[in-house]
Amino acid sequence: ALRGRPQVSDALRDRIQTLAQKLGYKRDPYLSIIAASRWKNVKASPGTTIAYISTPRLSKEVGQVTREFSILKEYCEKLGYMAEQFHLANYRNVRQLSQTLWHRGIRGVIVSQIYDDTFCDEFEWQHFAAVAVNDGYYAPHVDQYTPNYTNALCQCWQNVLARGYRRPAVAVFYENRENYINFVIGSILFKLQHDTLPPTAHIPIQFMDPEKPEATRKWIKKYSPDVVIGFND
Repeated sequence: ALRGRPQVSDALRDRIQTLAQKLGYKRDPYLSIIAASRWKNVKASPGTTIAYISTPRLSKEVGQVTREFSILKEYCEKLGYMAEQFHLANYRNVRQLSQTLWHRGIRGVIVSQIYDDTFCDEFEWQHFAAVAVNDGYYAPHVDQYTPNYTNALCQCWQNVLARGYRRPAVAVFYENRENYINFVIGSILFKLQHDTLPPTAHIPIQFMDPEKPEATRKWIKKYSPDVVIGFND
C-alpha cells in the first residue's frame, strides 16, 4: 500500500497512506536497500560500506591497518560490501566520528576493542546497525563477539608441544584494571603447565607493558623460554 502497488485496492491503499502520513512515517532508503537485497537473494548493493572503528590505546597503533581489518575487508568484499577502517584518534571527538559516518551514508558499523571512556556514551548508536568484536576496557550496549581465549590457548599449547618446544611461555598485555581475560589466561596456563610439563619448565606468565619493553627482555633472559605465546601483535 505504501508503495502504491496495484495488488492493493484503492480504498485500502488510501486508508493506509493517510494513516502513515498522520503518524509521520517516512520511508528509510537504507532499509529498502536491505529488503530489496533480501527478497531478490542478491549481494549487497554496490557502494554499501561497512565502517570498522578502532580506538587504539597505543599511539603507535593509530593509522595502522590491523590484521583484523584486513580479514574483515576480504570477507566483506565476498558478500558484496566495501569496508573502511576509521581511527577515533583522527577525529576531534566521538560525536564528530559519528556524524562523519552518518553524512558519508554509512549505516553499518563494526566496533573493535574500546579503550576510550567516552565512546560508549557519545557514539550515536541510534543511527547505525552496530556490533562489537573483541574485548576492550568498555563494552557497548550492542551484541558483542569475543574470542574463546581458553580454547585458543589450549590449541596453541598443544601445537607448540607437538612441534618439540619444551619451555613454552605466555606473555599478555598488563591491564591496569581487574581483567577477567588475564585471570582466565593465567588460570588455564597454570593447568596446562601442571598437566604437561615438569615443574622446572614452569615459567610464570609475563604481563607486559608495551611502552616498557625492558621488563619483558629481563623476563626472557631470566627464564629462557624457547617459544612465547601471545594474543597481540
